[in-house]
Amino acid sequence: MSQAKHGKPTSQFPLSSPLGEIFAHNANLWFQTHTELLASVDQLTHAWLTRRREGVEAMREAIQQMTECQDAAEMLGIQQEWLRGDAQGRRRQAAQGEGGRLIAMAGRAVVAPQPMAAW
Repeated sequence: MSQAKHGKPTSQFPLSSPLGEIFAHNANLWFQTHTELLASVDQLTHAWLTRRREGVEAMREAIQQMTECQDAAEMLGIQQEWLRGDAQGRRRQAAQGEGGRLIAMAGRAVVAPQPMAAW
């Protein structure tokens, strides 16, 4: 630690000065905003991965059933059932606004006006 001419110890990054306090405050706001953004993106990607996993599992089950079919009509019926279930799931997600809500939440964390420290 260095010593100033008047004998008081000084640090390399003093926060006791107004400029240092302003910088630290705004840096903290920046980190807080990015923390909130990443939390929102985490929710969004987790929900997306869960939906993809469910979709792949439903597809796997449909394909398994199709491999055991005796004729094309039975296979077509299984395919149509799978497509209906997939479409219903998409409509339900759209009605709930799940994806849009999470994207909006992530966007708000980025563009929300943050109070800036005055010079």
